[in-house]
Amino acid sequence: MLSRHFAATREAELMEESFFEYLERTHAVDYTLAALAVLGPLAVALVVRWGRGRSFVERNRPDLWLWLIAGPLVYGLWNIYNAIMDAFGLDSLYALILNASIFVCVGLMLALVRIWLWRAFAAQMPPQEGLTMVDKSAEANASSTIESETRE
Repeated sequence: MLSRHFAATREAELMEESFFEYLERTHAVDYTLAALAVLGPLAVALVVRWGRGRSFVERNRPDLWLWLIAGPLVYGLWNIYNAIMDAFGLDSLYALILNASIFVCVGLMLALVRIWLWRAFAAQMPPQEGLTMVDKSAEANASSTIESETRE
């Protein structure tokens, strides 16, 4: 009789729990990010392997390096965020500023790494079809020189 009461009470508590409480209780976000940290790099490796020699992979090689580290990086940032929030609490302004500064620094580092990768791979990339780099000022100077020569 008493066990039914406890079971009914537990069932009522579970029915009243919010979506966020459910996520925290089951650690669903942790497991999802851990899976992405493992499966994300594998998916990128498969895309590179499948697309070897194809223009999509060759054109986007620098970005594929960043996608390769994206899953583990997000999982690591999630764990850092949780550790800071556990240490200082959700209502702490210090924790908010610390987390924001970490995320901004990581974002700036990724932007610099992306610029460096694009410059490093620029010489190895095949030219893109339909895109040409034309210096408009040189083209205008050449046409004015031709016009002046024809008038004389």
